[in-house]
Amino acid sequence: MLSPLPEYALLFFRLSLTLVFVLAVVAKLRDLPAFTKATADLSGLPARAARPAATAVVLAEATAAVSIAAGGDALTWGLLLAAGLLLLFSAQLMLALLRGRSVSCNCFGRSTQPISALDLLRNAGLIACACAALVLQMLTPHQSVVRTDALALVAVMALLFVTVWLRLPDVSLILRPARQAAATKESLS
Repeated sequence: MLSPLPEYALLFFRLSLTLVFVLAVVAKLRDLPAFTKATADLSGLPARAARPAATAVVLAEATAAVSIAAGGDALTWGLLLAAGLLLLFSAQLMLALLRGRSVSCNCFGRSTQPISALDLLRNAGLIACACAALVLQMLTPHQSVVRTDALALVAVMALLFVTVWLRLPDVSLILRPARQAAATKESLS
């Protein structure tokens, strides 16, 4: 009998990515004008083109979330769409950072925090999740029914991962004083 570990890992990635894209869609829809402005600021698009671009992003993210959650034949397309969107977003972030633009992405709601390399790290981790899910899907083409207790545990793990991973800049700020104190203590020794 094969280990259920690949199935649980695939479920973890699916739940995590679905949650990420659902959160992104809901946050953007709650304040579409702010996301539209952020789209214009980040991409350099004129205001008249930013609204259709922002709407297209929201629709694409919603499609990715629904496809990944639905599974079956839609799963592959949803994972490819998710990875593609994240690559596109990462390219936009990288260009903005290289140009020295101090803008906010509003990826998960209104924010005044400027983009940073941590946003690229966040996206890289999510791209890795999508790629790992694609590989696991090939390894486990016929998923069996997951036990309820295992599903609950994987869902909690996915929720914790998404909560921390989407807040990398905040986590960094929390950990920074601890790193600085450790470095100071080490230099005094």
